[in-house]
Amino acid sequence: MKNILTYALFFFLCSPTFGQFGGKVSSNGEPVPFATITGNGVQLSADVLGTFSESTSVTGKVRITVSAIGYEPLSLTVFLPSTDLQIELKESTVSLDAAVVSGSLSPMSIRDVPAKIEVMNRQMLQEIPVANLTESIQFQNGVQEVVACGVCATSDIHINGIEGAYTLVLIDGMPVIGSLASIYGLSGIPSSMIEQVEIIKGPASALYGSEAMGGVINIITRNASQNQYGTLSLSGSDLQQQQLEGAFSIPLNDRNALLLSTDIQRNPLRFDRNGDGFTDIPTLEKQSFFSKWQYRGEKGGRLSVATRLFNEQRFGGQLAFDRGEHLGGTDVYGEFIETQRAELFGTAVIGGLSAWQVDWSMSTHDQDSYYGDTYFAAKHNIGFANIYWNRKNRSHDLTIGTTQRVEDYADNTAVQAQGVEYMPGAFIQDLWKIGNHIRVQPGFRADIHPIHGVITAPRLNAQWSITDQTQLRFSAGKGFREVNLITEDHAALTGSREVLIIGTLNPEISYSYSGNIRHSFTSSKGYGVVDLDVFHTLFSNRILPDFNSVENAIVYSNIDGNAVSQGIAFNASFNHISGWNASLGTTLLESFERTNDGRAYQVLTPSSMSNARVAYVVKKTNTKFSWNALLYGPMRLPEFPEEFSRPTTSEWFSLQHLQISQRISSSFDIELGIRNILNYTQDTPLVDPANPFSEDFDTSYAYGPMEPRNIRLTIRWSSNPVR
Repeated sequence: MKNILTYALFFFLCSPTFGQFGGKVSSNGEPVPFATITGNGVQLSADVLGTFSESTSVTGKVRITVSAIGYEPLSLTVFLPSTDLQIELKESTVSLDAAVVSGSLSPMSIRDVPAKIEVMNRQMLQEIPVANLTESIQFQNGVQEVVACGVCATSDIHINGIEGAYTLVLIDGMPVIGSLASIYGLSGIPSSMIEQVEIIKGPASALYGSEAMGGVINIITRNASQNQYGTLSLSGSDLQQQQLEGAFSIPLNDRNALLLSTDIQRNPLRFDRNGDGFTDIPTLEKQSFFSKWQYRGEKGGRLSVATRLFNEQRFGGQLAFDRGEHLGGTDVYGEFIETQRAELFGTAVIGGLSAWQVDWSMSTHDQDSYYGDTYFAAKHNIGFANIYWNRKNRSHDLTIGTTQRVEDYADNTAVQAQGVEYMPGAFIQDLWKIGNHIRVQPGFRADIHPIHGVITAPRLNAQWSITDQTQLRFSAGKGFREVNLITEDHAALTGSREVLIIGTLNPEISYSYSGNIRHSFTSSKGYGVVDLDVFHTLFSNRILPDFNSVENAIVYSNIDGNAVSQGIAFNASFNHISGWNASLGTTLLESFERTNDGRAYQVLTPSSMSNARVAYVVKKTNTKFSWNALLYGPMRLPEFPEEFSRPTTSEWFSLQHLQISQRISSSFDIELGIRNILNYTQDTPLVDPANPFSEDFDTSYAYGPMEPRNIRLTIRWSSNPVR
């Protein structure tokens, strides 16, 4: 008995003692879901709320590494046992594994999605000293901001040479931005409400609708967090541009939280550097307010409701224009556009192995505007709902759903079809995993158009993971689109050209194909990604504005033949452990009409687009340098009568921004941005500006920057610093 007691005491003293190891992983006050914590004798994962807990026999000082998709790995020393570790991760500007939701309707690692998706996160957006999303997103490879009007400077985004009207802009997966808002959609979205921007280039029709012929831009809004946080920034430039942005997360209880965001901009300065008598850039008064309420259920269910209110007053024209005296008259030329928008959208999810989800949105867009003595008023209301069922198992991720879309459009012209239009549809998509290396994602969509009947839009994405670091992707799809001339093409209203429509405009059809090879690599010095893309889109019934065949007119018709947009793109990025990261990309592009008369290249589409960025953090002083640059190759330009002849091909030009950010306290940063470092601006985009009410006056010769070099100063406050 004595020996038994002795052995029992020895075993008790020598056996391991178990304690608890737990805490929370967050970033900028928001939880980081599914983070991995590894170390000597430690290996566990956080849950969807970023919390982790596990019994452990390890005690004392332990070195652990915390990593998560979209964040830079963090190594630190902790003392175990501990039950309340608070770990803060830093967002990665160049991420190997950003988490995306576009293309699959549920969060996935970017390397596991068969469709090629590019991501700009919030940190990347803040590194570019600009005032709106349109100006930021153009620094992505293959993305071009194109100015639609040389007077009021409205613009849209072209992806791989395909016009902005062919790109579907979503907010949290909802198409709240319709055709009337297509030239205001991105510029009116404040960066303070954005978590990240996801870009799909090419066909996405099966999931998002047949209008997504050129691609999809999905703005993912920030989450309302259970942890209270706030950000506030105040910016000003030597061109008297002023901006106030703020975002605040307010936890209501353990399961409810509220996010409030605002963006107020003012640009009162009129100036004319090129001597044409017109403002070089428009004056602005802009306000945007956003709110988002979120509820998280116990078993994975969730509910969110968001609202956005937007108001903008935009003016461009002759310097002497007075709104009270000259609006709508023929004495002094001015373009005044007042826009009011209201959006309400949300998501409801019932979790489990089989999940039901409802995404819905309602929006109203009201435009009241004068283009010289031309008055244009329009209102566009959209109601949209996606109701779908998702079932996942080891090999399949199946989604089946229905779309209900109602639009009500009215304006004061006789050009546009008006009234209520109801367009129901259904779609099916399956992400099929074949072994460990192949993923195939077929999809099919059918919509019932009130005029054109049943419209089908098949799509296929496929991915072959050659190795863990190398993926090969292929995409193909069909698109369909009914063109809205006045709402999508500003050139039809501005200037003095007559609008001519030849025949009945039939819907456009597109067939798109793309291939991508992506290789990620790591080394002792950091990690990086290399991408190579090829793409080809063939349009039939293409409708393009013809500025050249009829003098002083814009001619719209279905072209007799087809149109092609094709090219090749290369992009490389690297993140170095010393504190710098860089990326370089270029796109070689051909966009042309093909008829019996041969090829005619598309106007305002460059033959090449290149982008570069370098960011470096001096860790000792917490100083960050960010440089972003664009280089555009020659592009075809509109042609005019001989007495007003201008070059028909643009020159090479570059747009470059530099920003220096300095941490001045635990909560404050100051940012100094130099915009358009090279001070390149094109000459006047106007034809015959001395006679703006004549038949020769034209505003379509806008192809390059109009804003000169200027300095932008920003003071940024954050209750939970990121760096």
